[in-house]
This record gives sequence, structure tokens and C-alpha cells, in this order.
Amino acid sequence: MEQKVIPRSCAPGSPERGLSKCETSRGLKSGDVPKSCSIKEEIQKAIGEGLKRVKSDLKEVKKELKLLNLRLANLFGSCIPDIVKGKKVQLIHSLVKDDDNIQGEAREESEHSSSQSVQLVRSGKRQKKGVVRNWQLRLKNELSSPVFTEQKLTIEVELVDANTGDVVKFGPESSVKLEVVVVDSDYETVGCHNWTQEDFDKSVVRPREEKGPLLVGNVGNLNRGTGVLRNVRFTDNSSWTRSKTFRLAVRASPEYRENIREAISGPITVKAKRGQGKSMQMRNMMNLHLTMRSGD
Repeated sequence: MEQKVIPRSCAPGSPERGLSKCETSRGLKSGDVPKSCSIKEEIQKAIGEGLKRVKSDLKEVKKELKLLNLRLANLFGSCIPDIVKGKKVQLIHSLVKDDDNIQGEAREESEHSSSQSVQLVRSGKRQKKGVVRNWQLRLKNELSSPVFTEQKLTIEVELVDANTGDVVKFGPESSVKLEVVVVDSDYETVGCHNWTQEDFDKSVVRPREEKGPLLVGNVGNLNRGTGVLRNVRFTDNSSWTRSKTFRLAVRASPEYRENIREAISGPITVKAKRGQGKSMQMRNMMNLHLTMRSGD
């Protein structure tokens, strides 16, 4: 009769294995071979191979996500529309919807990848690796133009989540210190959806020689994500710039600037205070002229 080869690890009475309490309770002796032993090993082996395949698939998914992220960046440049970001996430989710575990991993990677894409700078350069500005300061009121030097301006600002648009009411960012600065209306990075801190710093307008700071009353704080600066004043006119205009920008204190994007206003013409009387006189004369004509 052909003798059956028993695996060493499954052999009854072997030092590596021995008999379990369950086997002893079923009346197995040291010379018996449990039928479930080889089946159990095969199941464990199959599970192990399956897990390896899943891990390998996840690595491939992550690799494809990174490639897709780079392709989108190259295709759309520095300002990727939000609708493209949304379609990208939906496409990735649909590709992995048949496997819950892989879908969870892919969702996290796709959201991180999309968040990285939307942080591309308007000059075509990317943010430094690992730096994602998830929060955005936003102006609540639009400043009228022109304004005059020494005229008090009120600026309302709020901190929002750059991805959802919701006001950030909690956490240390919701009460950061604010600073208002003047930026160049002609600078190439102004007006696009995103920018880097480095590019923003290059756009800040410096005061003319022998002149004081361009702004006074330009600091304040957020309170639960919102803030109002009521006494911001220009000290110099904008006639000496190429565009003849300024833009106002609100930024966070230095320790938060890597995570919080600045708020930037539209172009503002700033006139010298001594010209304010002439402007008022001209407007009054025009109003009087129109009134006289309507009376005719």
C-alpha cells in the first residue's frame, strides 16, 4: 500500500506542531493525520497571496493617480478649474468602485492629489512639495475707486476653506493676526486663481524714497473667522505707478502664510487729498448744470 507523505508541520506529535486541545477532544492519537491541517494551510496561503495582490493593485492605483495629477497640471497650466478637479475625482472613484478597500485608498489619494493640483501657482510653477494652502482669506466688501490719501477705509475679510468655501470658525487659524499691504496691479501673478507666497511677496509695492509707509491702520485680527479693519488709510497716491492704480491685499501673520492664501482687491485709483476739494467742486457743478437743464 502507498504510504501518504505527511507535512512535517502537520505530522502528529511533531515538536513544531503537537496536538491541539480540539484534536485531543476528538480522540485523535499521535499516529493520526488531521484532515483539516492541509486545508487550513492552503486557505492561509490563498489569503496571503490575495493580500499581496491587493497591495500591489493599490500601489499601481497610487502611481496612476500621481501620473494623472501631473498630466492635469501640464494640460491646464497653473490655474486648474474646479470643475476639472471634480471630474478627476469622479473618474478615479468609478475606476475602483468594485473594491471597497481599494476605493477607500484611492479616494484619499485622489482628494490629496486634487488638493495639490489646485495649489498650482499662477506663474506656472508648483508649490514646494508638502506645502498646501488649504485656507483662503476673502474680501467681503468691494472698495470703491477712486479714494483719497488719508481717507479712512473699511475692509471686511473672512477666512474660508479653499475647497468648500465655508468660513473657518474654529482652530488657531480662525483668530490669526491680519496685515493689509499694497500690491502692484500690473504684477503678472495678480488676478489668477492661485499663487505662491514667494510670488505674492514679489508683488508687494514698496514706498517711494523719503516717503513713509504706504498704509497706516493696516493691522487687525480675525474673530471666529471674520474681521473688520476700519481705519486703513493710504499715505501716497498711485499716480507714480505704471497702471496709476494700487490693489489692497490682506495676508495672515508670517507663521500662517504657508497655509493661508491672501485676499486681493480690484484696482484702486488713489488721489492726493488736496485734489479731493476740486473733485467735489466739479461734481457739484455738474449736478447744478444737470438740474438747470432739467428745469428748462
